[in-house]
Amino acid sequence: MKKITWNWGAGIVVLIILFVLMNIVFGIIAVSTKVDLVRTDYYESELKYQQVIDKKSNYNNLDVKPVFNVSGNSVTLIFPGNAKKITGSLTLYRPSDAGLDLSYNFTLDKKDAVTYISNGLVKGLWKAKIEFSDGSIEYYTEEEFYAGG
Repeated sequence: MKKITWNWGAGIVVLIILFVLMNIVFGIIAVSTKVDLVRTDYYESELKYQQVIDKKSNYNNLDVKPVFNVSGNSVTLIFPGNAKKITGSLTLYRPSDAGLDLSYNFTLDKKDAVTYISNGLVKGLWKAKIEFSDGSIEYYTEEEFYAGG
C-alpha cells in the first residue's frame, strides 16, 4: 500500500473540499429555514404608510391616551375619560411566528375599557397594534410587551 504524502497541494485540495461541503450544508440549512414575513402585502401597505404616519401624529397629540395592559392571558384597553363612541381594532403581532397573530375589533359606547382573554399568548415578545377612531379622527399606536405565559 502506497503512503499518501502530505504537501501543500494535498492540503489545499482538502481545504477546498471542506469549504465546498460547508457551503453545501449552509445552503441546505438556509433553504429549509422557515421565514415569516411581517406582511405578505408589504408593497401595498408601504404605499399607504403616510396614512399611518398621520394617525400616529394624531395619537401623539391626544391629551389623554388610552392605556394598554397585559396581565396573564388577558389584554385590556382602557380609554379614560372618553364618552365618545370609539371603534377600532387591536392586532397582537408575534414577530417570530405569523401563525400566532391575533386580531380583534372593538366598539366602545360609554364604556371605558375592553378586555380580551386569549390562550394564544405564548411566552415571548409581542407587539400590539392599536388603531381606533372617535368618529372624526383616526389614531394609531404600537406597544411592545412580553407575555410570560
